[in-house]
Amino acid sequence: MLTVARRAPNPKVEVQILAPMPFCGSGGMVTQGIANPYHAGSNPVYHSKGEEVMLDKVLEFATAAHGDQKRKYTGDPYINHPIAVAEIVKTVPHTDEMIAAALLHDVVEDTHVTLDQIEEKFGDKVAELVGWLTDISRPEDGNRAFRKSIDRDHSADAPAEAQTIKLADLIHNTASIEKHDPNFYKVYKQEKIELLRVLTKGDPSLLLRAQQQVSGS
Repeated sequence: MLTVARRAPNPKVEVQILAPMPFCGSGGMVTQGIANPYHAGSNPVYHSKGEEVMLDKVLEFATAAHGDQKRKYTGDPYINHPIAVAEIVKTVPHTDEMIAAALLHDVVEDTHVTLDQIEEKFGDKVAELVGWLTDISRPEDGNRAFRKSIDRDHSADAPAEAQTIKLADLIHNTASIEKHDPNFYKVYKQEKIELLRVLTKGDPSLLLRAQQQVSGS
């Protein structure tokens, strides 16, 4: 039983794949123009057939879990965000478990999927990383600033692999929020500056990229 997240467990649900994903594990491209996150990038990793199948299953699972959720501002399918985060992680040294966790990083926080389900399907390492990437604050903990401090402390304790994924998540979200919601971005930017102060175990190039992104806006 994983204990890294304080969030109360969600009801266990079965995630069903209702239709084949437009994803090619060995070809490196998704048919709708989304690059395969673990075959594209500047740091190629050679995967066994078993690893490719596992990552294909992770993507299918994450897509089914997010269902018809949409990205705020753009209305794009929500799964585009985890794929983009995985693509960013792919550009730096990484493991298959990191790519899997990047694809799954929002499922516990935003769907009914539990960490126990992730552990059962994809192993304890992937579940551990997803746990570190899941906010642990609750609405009853206090105002936004206090809840963010709880989640920031949680991220500070995370291992390097999880912090690297967190940096990729921050990079992708920052670009979207800065473009589409400049008023909220003023609050968001300060929160991310504070978060970056504790993500020092993450990949150095992504840390620098994130710092430049928030300081240059």
